Amino acid sequence: MKLVSFRIKNYKSIKDSKECYLENTVTLFAGKNGSGKSNILEALNKFSSHDFDFEEDNYNYEDECPIIINRYHLSEEEILEVKNKFDVNIDKEVKITLDTNDNKVFAYQVDSTLDIQKFEKNNVEVINKIIKETGNTQLINANSFDEVAKNCKQEELKKVHSILDSEGFIDTKELKIRITEYIVSIIPQFVYKKTIENELRSVITKESVKTNDFHKDIAALLDFKESDFDAKGEKSKRTRRSSMWSQTLTGKFGAFYTQDKIDLKFTLDGDSITMDVLEIDKASKYENKIENKSDGLKWFIAFYTKLNVTKSKDVIILLDEPGMYLHAKACGEMLDIFSEISEESQILLATHNPYLIKADNIGAVRLVLNDEKESTIVENKPHRYQQDKNMDALTPILTSIGYELTMSIHVGDQKNNLITEGISDYYFLHGMAKLLNKELDYLIIPSSSADKINYIASILIGWGLNAIAMLDNDKKGKEKEKELSPLVDKCLFISSEPNLSIEDLFTKEDYCRKILEQDEVYETLNSKTKKDLK
Repeated sequence: MKLVSFRIKNYKSIKDSKECYLENTVTLFAGKNGSGKSNILEALNKFSSHDFDFEEDNYNYEDECPIIINRYHLSEEEILEVKNKFDVNIDKEVKITLDTNDNKVFAYQVDSTLDIQKFEKNNVEVINKIIKETGNTQLINANSFDEVAKNCKQEELKKVHSILDSEGFIDTKELKIRITEYIVSIIPQFVYKKTIENELRSVITKESVKTNDFHKDIAALLDFKESDFDAKGEKSKRTRRSSMWSQTLTGKFGAFYTQDKIDLKFTLDGDSITMDVLEIDKASKYENKIENKSDGLKWFIAFYTKLNVTKSKDVIILLDEPGMYLHAKACGEMLDIFSEISEESQILLATHNPYLIKADNIGAVRLVLNDEKESTIVENKPHRYQQDKNMDALTPILTSIGYELTMSIHVGDQKNNLITEGISDYYFLHGMAKLLNKELDYLIIPSSSADKINYIASILIGWGLNAIAMLDNDKKGKEKEKELSPLVDKCLFISSEPNLSIEDLFTKEDYCRKILEQDEVYETLNSKTKKDLK
């Protein structure tokens, strides 16, 4: 089962988040400090845990209690399981609402499309059979099971159930309750992960495995046995076990962590297990206790262990500002771990770290913003965001694009560099490439306007890189072509037709309904029209 979307109401800074649509793998929530990213993750976590504090969690909304509405897609196996268990066809999508009653007790409400056979009035044979068995002539007017139940005495209901079961009829009310309970029992649980690098200790004991989260995770990941802590155990067997742990964890961890070559070594010492870090360089190999290592390395080890223990198709992992200690390369390696883990578990993470945003996967980013009342909302489509209101929310995305450019210079990758008039062009071109399954062999660099293209081009040329400008084929674009031609390698127009902008690559219907999310279809879609519609 995959989480498709959520909507949060009345929780801390969130009056109404609006519906937020999610990726099947990794979704990133980007926004400035204080925008409410952490509140989103907290609220989702409490969808599973129910540990709301009604005085603290909804302090902005008086008597209005938190409400969380999640939409899920069932897998084919789960749809078949419902069919086998309840002899009912269920739609792929289910909506599950967590709401409270007057006593502030949370309850789930499941909305789904069910194909259930109903008790029909015109089934005279079954009605007559019930009347004959119960002697209750009032049932002759019943046209649903609810009406049958309402007009039956308590002692008659058992006979009615027996007759309806034998005839293949269903108590729809009771069945829906049973299906709701089953659906709630199989929804993935949210798991809110915080860093535990401060709990990394070299010496692991039978007692510390119960109290230290890192030791607990290592024990689960490597399958420690109680006999591993027995000082009187067979020495050769214990040595083989510790050697296996060292090779297993070093190999798996080293596949992702490439900044330094290290070995993670386990040794059995009496009734304890010692975990040390061996750093390897060209000349020597030296040992160091894990608690003495850098915060970045400790965090990465703890993070890797925690996620691998947690991953499961039955959980959705929530991460709040992961990798605070990591530099850019390590963040890239962390993204590789996310990619592997998300094959089993969806991951939702909040960040303002640009190194966790891939420039070629901006579609996985959701902007977390504050509306005019400072309430937290989620914008599904970054290209719709009005940049002039507050550039802070877009900073991680823009920095990510700049970092990709810097890396291409650093490694000597002489890509074609295409400078666009704005960030909307960047989104549209990447989106079209993804739809067409085309790998781009050039780097797209968005400018803030056509007037600023020459500044970016000058920087590229100063770095010894080529620069191509892409312009709208309108009056302003023609003027900029004359100005830029002596500077850039080439000027391209969006279209050979005059007065067309990038928006005209869409049909009128698709642009208005999919991009602007408006029902009205406009006759012209040039830059001026777009500006007027904002």
